[in-house]
Amino acid sequence: MKKLLENISIISLCLGLLFFVNNNLLPKSLYFFTFSAISMLFLLLSNKKIKIYKKAIPLIIFLLYLLLELVFNYLSESLNYIIYYVYGIIFLIYFLNNQNSIKKVIDIYYIGSILFCFITIFSYFFQNIYLQVIKLLYYGTNSYDTVINLYNWHEYSGIAGQTGYNAFVISIGIIISFVNLLSNYTENNKFDTKKVLLFLLQVGSLFLCSKRAVLLYIVITLLLIIPVYMSLKKKKNINKITFWLISISLIGVLCINFIEPLRNVFLKNSYYISKGNILNGREKLYSEAIKIFLAHPIFGIGINNYHLYNGLDLDAHNVYLQILAENGIVGFLILVPGFIYILVQTILLYRKNRTCKYIPISIAIQIFFLLYSLTGNAFYDMNMLYLYLCVVSINSSITVVKK
Repeated sequence: MKKLLENISIISLCLGLLFFVNNNLLPKSLYFFTFSAISMLFLLLSNKKIKIYKKAIPLIIFLLYLLLELVFNYLSESLNYIIYYVYGIIFLIYFLNNQNSIKKVIDIYYIGSILFCFITIFSYFFQNIYLQVIKLLYYGTNSYDTVINLYNWHEYSGIAGQTGYNAFVISIGIIISFVNLLSNYTENNKFDTKKVLLFLLQVGSLFLCSKRAVLLYIVITLLLIIPVYMSLKKKKNINKITFWLISISLIGVLCINFIEPLRNVFLKNSYYISKGNILNGREKLYSEAIKIFLAHPIFGIGINNYHLYNGLDLDAHNVYLQILAENGIVGFLILVPGFIYILVQTILLYRKNRTCKYIPISIAIQIFFLLYSLTGNAFYDMNMLYLYLCVVSINSSITVVKK
């Protein structure tokens, strides 16, 4: 019974976040009530001791800061976010010292990412069938209008309902596939052809999303994870893999005129440059965040309230600026160094234990999350935030191998 509840809670969490909540197919409140009820029931039956792992303390301190802010600056939007964030912290604690659960979550996300990849490719080659299915799923919702508008601009959102989240999930799959390739190469000194083909398909589907910044972030992430993953004693392997990754990127650049998805990304970038709007309107959101910060520099205006002040009902599309605006310099100095601290601790963990491939996956996803936050809303999108909370909890679940 306990094992069944554990598996149900993990699967419901992953499938809910991947497929239902983000594209409005399932109300957030209903989803969170169901997931929390199942998880709490499992915890009660399992008699697990709840421990606060020290590497999670920055996130918990930030939660306490949010609760303190709420006392002096109550707004319903802040309360809503704090409730979801509390669920996230419970989720983080729930997975502490449970390595198998983390592996299950990452594996389910990987399968989901591959599904996102193939649906995106399917939507490109079989447009009429795809649009009929989307009409059945989303007709009459905001997601349907968004999908159709993006489709007309040759931006493919697959089943995600928006290209940004589609690109994020596909990128997670690319990261996991890349680490699998590195693992296979270090063990056998050669690449698995099937895994290489899957990796290339995933990269191709990412191009179909036409998200310029995400493409840049995934390249940076993959280049950074190579030296972290590979042993310093295998410098030749690092050079070879870096050479092949750069070579594939250069070939892609040379093929821009012949491959439509590549050309669309290039034309989109050229269009925004010609209009003097390379940030696609984000500069207005950034300047508004800075203006709010300067008006409320110490404690900000309260979490999740930025969209109420800018008149556009949008987040800042830059997590760091939005934290400054909403939580002031105090909140910023608690959270952002906390992100870096957790990343450094995960890298140090991998230096002590190179036997688990899930640690470099965690490192790469953390790097990608922090990069994505430069132009996205990763900290304010629970789908993305919960995956981050899962991969950082690996710090407490891996046993260090002592030499």
